[in-house]
Amino acid sequence: MSLQTIKYRILSLPLPTKIILTGSFLTFIGMFLPVYSDVSQWGKGVVYFGITGPLSLIGIAVIFFSGLPLLSYFAGIFRLNFRKYLWSLEKSAQISALENILLLTIMSSVFLNSDFGVNLTVKELRIGIILGFTGVIGNFVGYYLSKKINNHSPYVIPTENLDDNQEEPADASFIKLPNHVQDRIHKVLNDVEEKNPYSIPKKQIIDRSSESALSSNNYNLRMDL
Repeated sequence: MSLQTIKYRILSLPLPTKIILTGSFLTFIGMFLPVYSDVSQWGKGVVYFGITGPLSLIGIAVIFFSGLPLLSYFAGIFRLNFRKYLWSLEKSAQISALENILLLTIMSSVFLNSDFGVNLTVKELRIGIILGFTGVIGNFVGYYLSKKINNHSPYVIPTENLDDNQEEPADASFIKLPNHVQDRIHKVLNDVEEKNPYSIPKKQIIDRSSESALSSNNYNLRMDL
């Protein structure tokens, strides 16, 4: 798969998916940046990264959970064989957000506790922990928006609705059809119903790479009919 194709797929992603991926990336990269620092009464300062210091195990756990949504997405993009064993992007975002909000809260509360460290006069949270919490909030928002779209829009194709012999979309756990595409579907379906030359099968998958098919939960429209 070319870089241009990957770039196109990322740019064409639904907003909730973009928010989830961005949030996961921010949390992931935040653990490789300074997360907190302290200064002793002798004026000696120390800066800790998410993967260093006494709280490094928590930082490593945050990296693991924040990588789950990224792994789910890119495993589908590159058609990796183990992708069928992974959670959907939506489910991964939910688990990642719940675990990381707990881990980051523990990391912050332990560091800011007065019993943590000896002879320290200054304690500061740094950019890494801020990016971590920002990414977690992004995961919660993306998950909420994706569930809202899935539950209320008739023009969303959840992957769990696919038959066993159908291929899962690589770029999202759901695909929302744009408004102008919805209008075209209605127009063509009305024409088909009037002429009745075709039978329209249900629950067919969108082929976004070739744009040879357009689907919803109730209808399927193929360009080659």
